[in-house]
Amino acid sequence: MDAQPTTVEIDLEPATRALAGLVRDVPDEQLEATTPCVGIQVAALVAHLEDFATAFAAAAGKRPTGSGTPLEQLTLADGWRDRVPERLSALADA
Repeated sequence: MDAQPTTVEIDLEPATRALAGLVRDVPDEQLEATTPCVGIQVAALVAHLEDFATAFAAAAGKRPTGSGTPLEQLTLADGWRDRVPERLSALADA
């Protein structure tokens, strides 16, 4: 007898909504602050959130994408306070 694959759905909306709120509240003066990750600034971490949200939402829709850029090399583009939460929401919807 062949086993049927099991699909497990996980609701990411509460987590992505909370994370989007945190991203929106990051003050500009904190973007250059360091994180517990050696050599990684807050701006790079937020850019990483945007990158992974985009990549995982695309993968969920069978449209792989993402920059593939190492965390240390990511930069935060203008408009991130709106764009990152939108991409997190798209991830939750995927």
